[in-house]
Amino acid sequence: MEKLNWDSDFFELRIAQIKINNPNQLKVIDERKDLDLVYINSDSPIDISNNFSYTGTKVEFRKKLDQPYQDIDFNIQNINIPYFNKNQVELQKIAYTSGEYSRFFRDTRLDRSRFFQLYDKWLENAINKLHDNIFLVYIDNNTNCPKGILTGRIDNNSHKSKIGLFAVKNEYQGMGIGKALLLQFEKIAFNSNQIEIIIPTQHENVGACKFYSKMNYLISKSEYIYHYWI
Repeated sequence: MEKLNWDSDFFELRIAQIKINNPNQLKVIDERKDLDLVYINSDSPIDISNNFSYTGTKVEFRKKLDQPYQDIDFNIQNINIPYFNKNQVELQKIAYTSGEYSRFFRDTRLDRSRFFQLYDKWLENAINKLHDNIFLVYIDNNTNCPKGILTGRIDNNSHKSKIGLFAVKNEYQGMGIGKALLLQFEKIAFNSNQIEIIIPTQHENVGACKFYSKMNYLISKSEYIYHYWI
């Protein structure tokens, strides 16, 4: 079992993580009175009668990059700090949309305000390139307001890129904006000598899973995630 210092500090809880393959291992968790919450990862389902506050399945989509890309959509821009500062509230709202299936949103025992703070922090880190080093925004031609966002990381060591936040405003979904953002990221990744793109999401997010499959991404990994309060 690994103590998660960042999570513990952020949520002001004593949090740890463990990977288990046998439900009997839950007894070990119950004995840890020095903890408040344990994230459980498992390769197989665990009986939900154990009163988990969150149960979900994390899936990882992957796609090989093997062909050059044309210019996709001129409404998409790499965001800059002045635009971020001016449109921060709208960008935050879009980011919250991307977290609707997040375990940090779905676990009702967690302070909901922490979910919003978490995604605010994610945006701030992205604009400052502290983890994600690509921050794309789809901009409305008339209002200059954001319609959708995509953040991701180009990794020049592994040559495998990973998408972070990815969402389109509800009223603009189904209009090809998500597809345009993803294709633009693929183009950037390909031109940066990346060989593959990885997209983590939740199995329960049916719409996202169907979209990634339609975009020729394949599921490469599934993992069951549980929140167990002590």
